[in-house]
Amino acid sequence: MMLDANHRRDTPELSTGLLPTARTLYGRLTARGFDPAEAGNLTAFLNGLAPVSVGWDVDEVERLLFVQNLVVRGRLQS
Repeated sequence: MMLDANHRRDTPELSTGLLPTARTLYGRLTARGFDPAEAGNLTAFLNGLAPVSVGWDVDEVERLLFVQNLVVRGRLQS
């Protein structure tokens, strides 16, 4: 993979160990040529969700992460 002068491998997310938001990650993947199903599955996988045959939609991933956050914080019981 060739990198141009504007692309850096040491993005802030990678240096801190934090993932960008699901929507940001999905957008970056589709901008790099992943089709929506691939980008959705990879975004879901990196956030702890199993891939699905039809691919995740970024809105589905964000909703599940939101509900997961509510459960973790004790605002919603599982």
